[in-house]
Amino acid sequence: MGYFDADAEDMLEVYLLETRQLTGQLSAVLLEAEKKNAFAEEDIHSIFRIMHTIKSSSAMMGLQELSSMAHKLEDLFGYYRETYGKIEKAEPELFDLLFAASDHIEAELGRMSQEEYQPSGTAEIEERTDAYLNKAGEEEPDGAEQDARRADKKETASRAGTEHSGGRTVTTADRTQAQAARTAD
Repeated sequence: MGYFDADAEDMLEVYLLETRQLTGQLSAVLLEAEKKNAFAEEDIHSIFRIMHTIKSSSAMMGLQELSSMAHKLEDLFGYYRETYGKIEKAEPELFDLLFAASDHIEAELGRMSQEEYQPSGTAEIEERTDAYLNKAGEEEPDGAEQDARRADKKETASRAGTEHSGGRTVTTADRTQAQAARTAD
């Protein structure tokens, strides 16, 4: 038997199909963003979701390094999603990082059905992702940009009847219930 246990072997075909579809979506987003030299809000959300799904399904398959790499990329795009919403002037290093990750995933997918398959390391891509995230964190948006981003989130949340509090979504019903509980005390 190869790298995968019997349960994972049964799921391998589905994993390969779904992950290939995700890397195809990632490539399409990257190529379009590269043409514009920018990532729109939708692009950032797409990459975040793609990496989230690859992270989870790779963990389920026992591919911890691939899952860890996808998690770091998910964190990077989570940061951009929460802090900026879009990237107006994308640096070449970001595209290089994302294409390297995509190439790595594709190469792994191509080898997984081989009996002698062993996962390749992702340390270099993870280190590059960490470095890029650290660099991005040092370049915080100016106060006006952050204020505008927060205002947009609050407006969107109020239209949906939700707000964010301490990292979790609070619905209007949650707030009403909490207020009623305070009043009852």
